[in-house]
Amino acid sequence: MLAGNNVATNSSSQFASSRIICAPFVSFCDCHVKSKSGRIRRVKHWEIIAGNLSKAGWSWGYVSAVDSEGRTIWIADAHRGDGKRFVVRADEKLTAFLELERAIYEFALNAIS
Repeated sequence: MLAGNNVATNSSSQFASSRIICAPFVSFCDCHVKSKSGRIRRVKHWEIIAGNLSKAGWSWGYVSAVDSEGRTIWIADAHRGDGKRFVVRADEKLTAFLELERAIYEFALNAIS
């Protein structure tokens, strides 16, 4: 499913019987938000994806680490209360979130097919 060194896993072997909403999460817009201090800042694309995952009922997290060859890798995961979990590894943070979004979207499409 995923190319390169990116990995996606689903820890649950059962498909959800509940209705899954499959809507594309990604939006490549030039978005801005107002912070608590009143300053306007530019929103990063991975933040848009993370916000959309939250709106769709997913809890998510990410971490960076250095592998044995000194390269920085990013690991992002998303999970729901029904036991569905996806974990993705990539060379960049945005790539990790895009792969996470794609893995969840493909799972949702397969579940309703």
